[in-house]
Amino acid sequence: MGNNASGFYHERRGTGSGHHDSKINYVTWDGSHWSATIVDNGTNFYHTREGATSGHKDSILNYKTWDGSNWTVRLLGSWRFQHTHKDTGRSHNDNHMDYITWDGSQWTCRRAPTTGSPGVNVSVHHSHHHPTPSCPPSSFPGGVSVSFSTPGFPGGITPGFNPSSSGYPSSGYPSSGYPSSGFPSSGYPTPGYPSSGYPSSGYPSSGYPSSGYPSSGYPSSGYPSS
Repeated sequence: MGNNASGFYHERRGTGSGHHDSKINYVTWDGSHWSATIVDNGTNFYHTREGATSGHKDSILNYKTWDGSNWTVRLLGSWRFQHTHKDTGRSHNDNHMDYITWDGSQWTCRRAPTTGSPGVNVSVHHSHHHPTPSCPPSSFPGGVSVSFSTPGFPGGITPGFNPSSSGYPSSGYPSSGYPSSGFPSSGYPTPGYPSSGYPSSGYPSSGYPSSGYPSSGYPSSGYPSS
């Protein structure tokens, strides 16, 4: 069987030691017991059911991994395996296979010659991706800075600003999208109307807004009489 990785190197979980063998005794999806060898120069499996004298050839092996979930494995080049989850279709390739053997114990196997080296121990490459959790936002008002980047806030406000100071521009704010709470209770600029000097005539007779005037601060005299 030579050096074409036609066998396996098996290690029982937690022991740190193992043995070579030309076959793997595994549990398939329905719980039945099978053995498999590698044939055709490392491209196919030959499967034999427990107690049978003959079997069949296939490019895949359906097995149960340590947590009892169902997976399919294929043989790849460089003594590697491709694993695909039965229910989700999630797939990755690896240099080892974690399986359950006939007595229910948990083992890891690597492809290897039937004697000698326990196989090539190369890095794992997964073809599926796990999203990186994003940091939750902090409370923006009150000068609290946050630790993540953002494309921008309404009105060009930057995380970490201090709304307790005065001197905001008098116009140019967006019409919606502001937070509903957290604004300071004081410190905003006061309207600065002059106390006198208004013209006595010439005002338009209509078109004034119906609301929004300040409740105090008007001059006590100097208004036109009509």
